[in-house]
Amino acid sequence: MDCRGCWNALRESAMGKTEVLMMLLKAKQVHLEWRSHAEHLIKGMELNDAKAPVDGTCCDFGKWFSGPGKSCLSFLEHYELVLETHQVMHAVYRQIHDLAMQNNLKEAQGRLLELTQASDALLGAIELLEQEVLTSPECPD
Repeated sequence: MDCRGCWNALRESAMGKTEVLMMLLKAKQVHLEWRSHAEHLIKGMELNDAKAPVDGTCCDFGKWFSGPGKSCLSFLEHYELVLETHQVMHAVYRQIHDLAMQNNLKEAQGRLLELTQASDALLGAIELLEQEVLTSPECPD
């Protein structure tokens, strides 16, 4: 895919590599906060579901990634990978969350590793996006 026009649009938005990388760093931090809340819910702590939404379009990362993040990153090769890994992670969380809500905390907690692995896959995909931004000669500095 020829992204020169896309990079030009990014340049015109006055966002350079540093700004894009800072956005991705913030996105990873927001995701890790969500994961922490999800783990607390699964462990039986009383938290509001709003802190760890089951639906991937409702979590802060999902809202950002399909909104402002999409407008400046969707042309990148690894954008779809991040989107897919995020969806998979939320599918895993939905199953675990359902177990926890049925008071089957032992089984839900037994699947925490699965959630952590899905979350780590998402973080890895975001890192691929970061590398793509860093190594692209077309991305404005």
